[in-house]
Amino acid sequence: MLKHELLEVLKTFSDHEKKRFGKFLNSAYFNKSPKIVRLFNILRKYHPDYNNKKISKLYIYKKLSYNKPFNDSTIRNLLYDLQIIAETYLKVLNMERNMVESNVFQREEFWNRELKMLYSINLENSELFLSSRNYTDSTNIMDRFKLNSDKFYFDLAYNNLDNSNFGKSADSFRKAIVNLINYFVVEFLKHSETLYSSSRAFNAKAKSQYAADFLKVINVDKLTNYIRKNSPENGFVADTYLKLLKAFMNMNKDSFYTDLASAVAKNSKKLSIAENKYLYGRLIDYCKLKIASGKNSAKYENELFKLYDTVIKNLFFPGDFKGNMRISTYSDIFATAMKLKKLPWLEKFVSSFRNKLHSDYKKEVTAYSQAIINFEKGKFKESDSNLGTIKMDGFIFEVEARGLQIMVTQHLGNVDAMHYMIDRYKDYLFHHRKMTHDERAAHDNFVKFMQRLVHFQKGDDKINIKTLQQNVSRAKNLLNKEWILKKAIPIAKRA
Repeated sequence: MLKHELLEVLKTFSDHEKKRFGKFLNSAYFNKSPKIVRLFNILRKYHPDYNNKKISKLYIYKKLSYNKPFNDSTIRNLLYDLQIIAETYLKVLNMERNMVESNVFQREEFWNRELKMLYSINLENSELFLSSRNYTDSTNIMDRFKLNSDKFYFDLAYNNLDNSNFGKSADSFRKAIVNLINYFVVEFLKHSETLYSSSRAFNAKAKSQYAADFLKVINVDKLTNYIRKNSPENGFVADTYLKLLKAFMNMNKDSFYTDLASAVAKNSKKLSIAENKYLYGRLIDYCKLKIASGKNSAKYENELFKLYDTVIKNLFFPGDFKGNMRISTYSDIFATAMKLKKLPWLEKFVSSFRNKLHSDYKKEVTAYSQAIINFEKGKFKESDSNLGTIKMDGFIFEVEARGLQIMVTQHLGNVDAMHYMIDRYKDYLFHHRKMTHDERAAHDNFVKFMQRLVHFQKGDDKINIKTLQQNVSRAKNLLNKEWILKKAIPIAKRA
């Protein structure tokens, strides 16, 4: 199987992008080699599965019909050349998607060539496009700075400014300066908060002080007030990011979070999707930190659920390059809703978002999710049936699924099957799973107590159920502790 960065690039192409890339390759401006076109035509047949074992250098060489002894350097050069063209194609795609930015590059060429009329038309088109946007973010603010400053210098150079018309151009330039300040403040606050929070996460206290030091040098409150007065349509962005930094720098005061959450909710419809994803992501991170600290955890668990509900309703979740929901995001949302026993909500979530998961694990993750829901609803046969559709070996949630399988089987009363499943669970923990010390202890204790319950159910006189119950109660690090006490031990007593 061939491993090459070219294949990693090709994997990211949608079917539409793959077709367009074929046309791109046939352009003599970008590619003059028929061999490279033929190479792509060989590879494209496997799209999007470029991990296919058939793809090798020798296979490609034969397909290209060289009728010569295999030459590794020939194939390496062709793969590299195709990769460079694919990278250029990505650059072109990005420029097509960023019309305003590409117009800036075009204006530079018009200016250098003194193409005044085309420069003026470009300015008009860019302004129309920016006016059509119904959102604001830092990129949009920078785009307005570039447009307004270019308009001013164009007027200064070519439009014969005098006392009667200078005021209008000067006002355009004033807007440019305000937008530049706004952009600086937004980016400064965003990255300062990132540095501050990251430094605290890595326990680098000296680095977390940088943000506080910056605030001593620059009076951001005054700058933000200035932006609000002079750019009321965009000033709320800097104000929101100022609230973001203050919330994370004052986590002992809930009022700062309340101010931030209110600002994000109020301005959400005026912000871009990317800005919403970022800000809601930071709100979620804040809630997780508060829950982990143990302070007002119940309050922030409910707040976290509300945020997730908003995120999925508006598709503000971070995704991969194809727009799929990341499995970590899916798992976090599911776990939060399950902890709060939001079963009807969860069923709707699983049904609605199964097609937003990556195809590699969509079917099995959905089955596992439904198995958990059915278990919580007391539908143990249905849960067992859901788990039966999962190929456990290599499953992304294998250890969790195996643990659930043991609990389901306990409810179904199949003691012999439990014995086998516990052994498989232990084997997986020993060979495959990377865990922290506390995680491993929790799983190991779960195995230990479930083994004793199995022995008790099989009639082992050495197992004293009351002593076992006391040991479970005292255990500080035990997975599914509440279930063992309230469900598993009573089941074992009845057996």
